[in-house]
Amino acid sequence: MSDDQYRRIAHSETQRYADQRRAAIAAAQRAGHTVAASPAATVIAAVDDMWAQLRTEHPGLPPVSVSIGTRRGTQCGYARAYAGTSALRIDPAVLADGAEAAFAYVLHAAAHALAAARGITDTRTRGRYHTREFAALAEQVGMDVPEAHTPGVGFADAVPSAAAKAAHAEALAALRKYVPEVAEADHARPSPKRTGERARAICGCPDARPVWMSRALLSTRTVGCFSCGQPYTESDGTARDQG
Repeated sequence: MSDDQYRRIAHSETQRYADQRRAAIAAAQRAGHTVAASPAATVIAAVDDMWAQLRTEHPGLPPVSVSIGTRRGTQCGYARAYAGTSALRIDPAVLADGAEAAFAYVLHAAAHALAAARGITDTRTRGRYHTREFAALAEQVGMDVPEAHTPGVGFADAVPSAAAKAAHAEALAALRKYVPEVAEADHARPSPKRTGERARAICGCPDARPVWMSRALLSTRTVGCFSCGQPYTESDGTARDQG
């Protein structure tokens, strides 16, 4: 398939997706429903549109499913994420750094995605060191690459160019408006309990000594005290489960 043929197909897919989204919104409005996307959904939609535009410009860039969540994998967080998958996960820690950081994150991810699609090795040392191959791909997707590498991370510190910001002005504007809201909401959300922790539990005895047990067992409320007959419940304090 030629580059022109790929661009036409990618543009057609992008247009069809946009048409479907507009049609769904219009149908909901005609039915009398209020259509108001959450800040997180708006951020995801902006990244979707940005990625779709990148696909029309760069043959081979795969489609992705965008989500917000803690990333796993390499220390870089991008390199292995696109090898054989179709997911783009934006870490809340990136959103906490602001819209510009999120914008750079997407372009950085696109460079890695192109590398994976083209069979190019663009990192070393488990994804930490970004090679000159990465630098070349980063420039293709619209990043300014430092002239010299940084020890340990190579050319990972590429930043979005002015041209890229202009080309994706609408998506960047949406990120600037809604990323702070998403970051603030995530910061206010209580951290989930670790599954690898034991909980400090007490019974109903006035002078009860705390015991430690897994949260999964504690949540069943089937473990009780022989003295007071009360089930053990979680108290303050946690300790890592070393077993």
